[in-house]
Amino acid sequence: LKDNGTIAIADLDTEDGSFHTEDTGVFHCGFDRDEFVKSAKSAGFKDIKIQDASTVTKPTGNYSVFLLTGIK
Repeated sequence: LKDNGTIAIADLDTEDGSFHTEDTGVFHCGFDRDEFVKSAKSAGFKDIKIQDASTVTKPTGNYSVFLLTGIK
């Protein structure tokens, strides 16, 4: 990403593994927001913001989705 470029990443918050009930090859149960922010900072991003983006409703429950943005 070029200097002053913007990144935007949306994904599930950490969950108990019930989001992916079928064998889809997914090997994570969402992401911890604090850890995601630390990773973005260590990669050189600044002006990092993380916020609620959406909620996915499935028969197994409601799952929150975050949006992280930052500038390189």
